[in-house]
Amino acid sequence: MSRACPSQRGTSLIEALLAFLVLSLGMLGAVRLQRHVEHGADLARQRSEAVRLAQQDIEQLRGFTAVAAASGVRSYAAIAPAEVEIGPSAADHDSASYRVDRRIAEPPVGLLKTASVNVHWTDRTGQPHGVLLQSAISGTPPALSAVLPVHAGAPPTRSVQGRSPRIPADSRDLGDGRSLFRPTAASTLAFVLSNTTGQVIARCTAGAGEFVDAAGCVAVEGLLLSGWIRFSLAAAPDAAGADALLPLAMSLELTPGSAAPEPECFVHPRAGLVAYHCVVATSVPWSGRSRVVPLGWALGTAPGELRVCRYVGDHDGSGAIDRNAEHPEHYSQVDVNLMQQNFLVIHGDRPCPASPAAITVAHQP
Repeated sequence: MSRACPSQRGTSLIEALLAFLVLSLGMLGAVRLQRHVEHGADLARQRSEAVRLAQQDIEQLRGFTAVAAASGVRSYAAIAPAEVEIGPSAADHDSASYRVDRRIAEPPVGLLKTASVNVHWTDRTGQPHGVLLQSAISGTPPALSAVLPVHAGAPPTRSVQGRSPRIPADSRDLGDGRSLFRPTAASTLAFVLSNTTGQVIARCTAGAGEFVDAAGCVAVEGLLLSGWIRFSLAAAPDAAGADALLPLAMSLELTPGSAAPEPECFVHPRAGLVAYHCVVATSVPWSGRSRVVPLGWALGTAPGELRVCRYVGDHDGSGAIDRNAEHPEHYSQVDVNLMQQNFLVIHGDRPCPASPAAITVAHQP
């Protein structure tokens, strides 16, 4: 008797198709995973490049070496945003381009500036990305930082050698409660000052010889306005000879309607600075504005022109330069001698420097 053949076993067409479908889905998932890994790697490289660009821009700001000259920003103290297009990096295989958006926030007095550097780019999928770095930078260029110790000092409160602190230090004590002050060493004009108040009480003239005493002087009443003018024109802090003194004069323009005669102003270069003194012959308080008068050089804000900055000091902590001794732009009702009303002359395309120790503000132009 014959035996029955065993049943045939194998893979049906449906089973093969299902296996192929599962394999295809797995391969598709692997491809998508690979693309996701590549995209993540690209994004990591792009973010690293964006951080590098932002750090580079921040360091340029800190070093005052370059502040987006191509964008039209003229200095590190720019307030408007600066946008710079940066081409593809060799490290970015998807040729991403970056835009560096720099914003500088200025405080009221310019002591410290807040720099925000935002780097934007778009990945290969069209999604935008950005990296933001922020830092505080000094508001004073290094070439100008050394001039800030010469500032408008606080109002004097102590007498010097028994004389009023409002008397110039190089005045000669006559020994009778008066001092003789010559505005320049070669001047044939001198003024007699009261040792008690420092105010002008006489005007003297003499020949080429030295003043021996105050005899023969004409009695007047007047007040002094005195200070120093410093130049800082070096392209670098150690540039030799770049801060040579330039010829200048001083003027004191009294408020229209003032009864005082035209003030007499004198300048005297000494020790790398220019000393100035203006005498207002008046017995009543005066108001007005002092100006540096250039002789052979121009005031302005363009390259090749110069700017005059005014040293100021908020001595009363009011938050404003509103007292005569604080060196305001316009003096009002001055009834005492004003000393240490100092100025700084810098390149016209630079901002007036400031630091926690001293502040200067634009005076001219």
